[in-house]
Amino acid sequence: MRPLVRLSLCLLALVALSSCRSAGIKRAYMSLDSDGKRKREVFFTDTETLFCVAEIASGREDLSVGGVWRATSFYSPIDGSKEPRNAVLALDEEAPGAGEDVRVFFELTMKENDRPYPAGTFVCDLSLDGEVEESLDFEIRFPACPAAPLFSGFVCKDFVLEGSVCPGATAGTNCTCAETGLWECG
Repeated sequence: MRPLVRLSLCLLALVALSSCRSAGIKRAYMSLDSDGKRKREVFFTDTETLFCVAEIASGREDLSVGGVWRATSFYSPIDGSKEPRNAVLALDEEAPGAGEDVRVFFELTMKENDRPYPAGTFVCDLSLDGEVEESLDFEIRFPACPAAPLFSGFVCKDFVLEGSVCPGATAGTNCTCAETGLWECG
């Protein structure tokens, strides 16, 4: 075989090998749990924890899976209007190893347990070895009323829209989210 033909065949083989993928995301979704049993695209400001989950097939032990949480807009707590943003909220990276059904999840929790998630639109970018493979859009909304019983003096700021009126903990009472950011019940 002539040297030029042999070199061409070697280069062709290298190109073919380099285009083979040794890892890929099979499924990706947002969820209320790390197992993905409660998938969602819409969450609320009083949600306990958000999970960005990827189910991966990987033939490599050294695969790096990254998760970046980004805000694309925030909703005003006064009137709910949309305010465009481009902000990174959190990022993390995992090395899950090899396997056909590897589940990786990234958890977004508020640093202070009594603080709400910001309302708005968001994206969780999932990457393999630094290359974004999936972008999951999701929304965090203000609930009409929180599930927790309401009492005067409890914080409502950023949990619901200012001025929201919800049933109080005591039968027959209503609570209003006042400008002070606290529930006023009566």
